Amino acid sequence: MNKRPSLDVRDSITLGIFTALALMLNMLLLATLHFLPGTLVLFKEAVVALVTGPVYVLMLIKVPRRGAFTANGLATAVAFMLTGFFTVSLVVAVGGILADAVAATGDFRRPWSNVAAYVVFRVAQAVGTYIPFYLWADSFVGDLAASGKVNQEFLDIFVNNLSPAMGAAILLANVVAACLGGIMGYRMLDRHFRRAGIA
Repeated sequence: MNKRPSLDVRDSITLGIFTALALMLNMLLLATLHFLPGTLVLFKEAVVALVTGPVYVLMLIKVPRRGAFTANGLATAVAFMLTGFFTVSLVVAVGGILADAVAATGDFRRPWSNVAAYVVFRVAQAVGTYIPFYLWADSFVGDLAASGKVNQEFLDIFVNNLSPAMGAAILLANVVAACLGGIMGYRMLDRHFRRAGIA
């Protein structure tokens, strides 16, 4: 496997654009999907994983370098930290680093390794979102309720439905959705982006 050169100025600018686009789409979708009815809201990260797949595929085509996922992980971590969700921040930052390592196994150019890296990245955000409800549910829910970030009805959905079986279903949904999002990205790349001269 050849070592890919480090990011240059042009790559850094391109990566910055894709990072901003991916983060904006991520946050916009999460805010919109917050209003899904009942237990469907527990799967909002899976929907985000499906929809944002093409953005990450195009990013890796344009910037096939180590640091692509790490930059996205750090940007996402900062965004969640600013809103007070520190567990998500930590896990998604680590997820970005791990995703870069996975993509590197295919030199950032193999679809299978890039899709696998995207799965790691998206699952990290889902794990960071839900793990506090399992590890320290009472204090976490109490802090959220006191902060006024979410209403009690929304919290009750999490508290009453996040069983181990539901957690496994959420994890599986995120893996499948991320796989489909990555595959969809590569199909769009072949059918549309390359024909349009974007990639």
